[in-house]
Amino acid sequence: MRKGFAIAKETGEIKAANRKLKAAKKLDKELNIKSLQQ
Repeated sequence: MRKGFAIAKETGEIKAANRKLKAAKKLDKELNIKSLQQ
């Protein structure tokens, strides 16, 4: 039971990290486009 909870917690943290990474990449892309347009 406890092991399953730990795995679920890890999976949730990995998903959150991946979401942050995707958001950061998207932001970088938008900033690059803006700097190219100037």
